[in-house]
Amino acid sequence: MSNILRRVLSFGSPSRATSTSTLEDEDTMFDVQEPELEETDPIPNFAEEGITDHTEVLIELMQGPSVSVHVGKATKPITISKRLLMYHSPVAARLLAKQTTPDTLALPGHDPFAFTHIYRWMHQDKLDILPYCTRTGTSPTAIQDACTLLCRIFAAARYLDITPIHGLVFQELRAAFAITRDAGKSTPVAPGTVLEVWRDGGEGCGLWKVVLEEMCVAFTRKPMAVFAVYDECFERIEPFRLAVGEAMTGRIFWGSEVGGVKVEEI
Repeated sequence: MSNILRRVLSFGSPSRATSTSTLEDEDTMFDVQEPELEETDPIPNFAEEGITDHTEVLIELMQGPSVSVHVGKATKPITISKRLLMYHSPVAARLLAKQTTPDTLALPGHDPFAFTHIYRWMHQDKLDILPYCTRTGTSPTAIQDACTLLCRIFAAARYLDITPIHGLVFQELRAAFAITRDAGKSTPVAPGTVLEVWRDGGEGCGLWKVVLEEMCVAFTRKPMAVFAVYDECFERIEPFRLAVGEAMTGRIFWGSEVGGVKVEEI
């Protein structure tokens, strides 16, 4: 068995390898409890009024008061039409209906930058994170930044129950992996992002399934990802370690070359 596969199946090195800024304030990033929802709380439904065109819906929803959304540790709130927010997010609608101050909403466990892109999606009906992050080139750093941002957008959208965004995130993540795969480069998802996705959703999370599937493919393609970077993921997330190990043993033929090096020599 190769040293790399042995590392994967035995938790990896006990040392803590590279960690990214994505895990800063990890004690507060994932401790937001999803609110209990009551079916009796009102949620605007303009489809019943015959308004289905996005532009018409947007014009209608922009009428009325605004709400200040305080996201993460941002010093300034994001101001958004209250009706627009309630229309897209059942959770926000019910939270605002229960509060004594219905003109503010706090999302302390989420990324302010990610929410600005959700705000943009509500207004423009598109996400386009990959084109945004790669506008100056498809460098490994740009692709990695796109993947991290997509994962944080998914986390906020999942909390707010904005389901249309989920499929858009999956689509762009797969596209990001395809770019690095076609360029002969290793996985674009940072170790810290892997841990974020796991902590936010666990095995039952659709995002986790997409990331794990693509990571397994990335770990068995040329050139090999630097396994030491993912030591903490192997140690702390058993499904990650087992899935990657299974993918390697099932797809790599011992004696073949991976990245110019024979597998048994890695």
